[in-house]
Amino acid sequence: MNCVLIKMGGKGERFGNSIPKQFSIIKDQPYFTYVLKQYLQVDKVDAYLLVTNEDWLDYTTRYAYDILGEKCIGVIDGGRTNLDSARKGILWLKQILDKNDIVLIHDITDPIVDEKAVCDAIGYAGEFGCAAVVTEQVHTLYKKDKNDRICGVIEKSIVGSGYSPEAIKYSIAYDCFTKCSENDIENLTSVVALISKYGYEVLAIISRQVDLKITFKEDMEVVKRILRI
Repeated sequence: MNCVLIKMGGKGERFGNSIPKQFSIIKDQPYFTYVLKQYLQVDKVDAYLLVTNEDWLDYTTRYAYDILGEKCIGVIDGGRTNLDSARKGILWLKQILDKNDIVLIHDITDPIVDEKAVCDAIGYAGEFGCAAVVTEQVHTLYKKDKNDRICGVIEKSIVGSGYSPEAIKYSIAYDCFTKCSENDIENLTSVVALISKYGYEVLAIISRQVDLKITFKEDMEVVKRILRI
């Protein structure tokens, strides 16, 4: 089974809206539903678990089951950090997934689902254990000091931006989230960072999609144009 775990438990404080950004209304539908609808185009995905903001649990549940139907296997409340939400989802999935099943962890702030990259990540994770969708750097990357003075250039061919999803064999995800510390949960910024810390190699699946993360209101306007909504 290939299961998508959608992390959408954040409050979106930097977004500057009265409600979390994942619930912003676009043409009578909350933003997060457009991500779900893109995933429905990926035939290799069998199931979905949504880890959501606890104040929006019923709201998320209504839309999730309406769009995903029987493929939605659960909607649960999120944790205090992004990685804590991932942990809650991984531990909840123990009742559903076998050790060789693949869990695809998608951050709701990543608005575009690259079908080919998702399928490639599933294939690699199934064979070797872990993969993550990464976008290439096309801009020059500068080093800067604490006073914002440019003090060097980073070779862009050796870096990439983490995107979604991260595809991990369930046994590996469960192993890492059961042995990790609370310091890991508070300070690591991604599941890949956690997986790597505990000794697992992760293949970068390169995607040519727009490297866009929804952080501010202006980002949502760009998403509307890209997705033509």
